[in-house]
Amino acid sequence: MKPYIHCADGRIRVKTKSLKSSRKANLLCAHLLEIEGVEQASPNTANGSITIKYDTTMTTESPILSSLSAKLGEQVCSDHDKQPDFLRPQQPIYAASAKADSSQVTNQISKGIAARAGHIAIGVLLEKSIRYSMSNLFGIR
Repeated sequence: MKPYIHCADGRIRVKTKSLKSSRKANLLCAHLLEIEGVEQASPNTANGSITIKYDTTMTTESPILSSLSAKLGEQVCSDHDKQPDFLRPQQPIYAASAKADSSQVTNQISKGIAARAGHIAIGVLLEKSIRYSMSNLFGIR
């Protein structure tokens, strides 16, 4: 059975047949809690799932899913991982951290704003093109 994964901000749910074993699910939860930023890992052996809650300012879903893949011995990726790079959110910004200086934070914010502005512009152009084509097709002015 291919794992089912649902990711939302700060929360991941993974469901796979191998998690119906309470021993394996509990060991995996203990392992997940060792990852920096993971706040909670709750197994549900009745349906073979684990719900993981994490701090989005400290980590992203990628290292958590990579760790799950390694421990479960099967590929675990969300539909989010199949998105093109420009649609994926960037790594978290560590504004109050020694990991990033102000120019890195500013650069990262600028890239995010530019990407969103580009998506909005493309959406507006596409909508206007469709309206124009439809009005010409049906002779509506």
